Amino acid sequence: MLDDRTLIDPDGRYPSECLTSIEERAREVMAWRSPCRLERTQNVIEIQFPDPGDSDAVLVALVTNDALELRLSTIEWTCGSHGPALASDLWKRLTWTEVDEVGGVAVPLTALAEAHRERLERCDYCEQLFLPARMSDSACHGCAEKHDGVLF
Repeated sequence: MLDDRTLIDPDGRYPSECLTSIEERAREVMAWRSPCRLERTQNVIEIQFPDPGDSDAVLVALVTNDALELRLSTIEWTCGSHGPALASDLWKRLTWTEVDEVGGVAVPLTALAEAHRERLERCDYCEQLFLPARMSDSACHGCAEKHDGVLF
């Protein structure tokens, strides 16, 4: 199990003799699936779980003392259509009491992963799955340029 403080506080910026309540909760979330990436401040720990089938997509869990916020990947288009930037949208926010009532973090995290899979769209040409922001009608952006003459 994850009992090493360096996994929860990799930079050693928040010293404590024992794990704090937010760190304990983050440890529960991190144990759900590997690999994961952690970033933190004093009051918020962000844990990202990459989607092995989509290099852009991550499942995001924000851990605070009072809640678990679950977020889905999206793309924010900056500079018109020329500047894709990874972002996330709120999917669900649960208090820790609600998380405990449903049986722990695995239940909502598994539901988040399922919601992510349901959002993906299959390109008619290459048959790969993409986030909706990477699609133009029924083709991914690459195939839309190649087969349909769409310019981005």
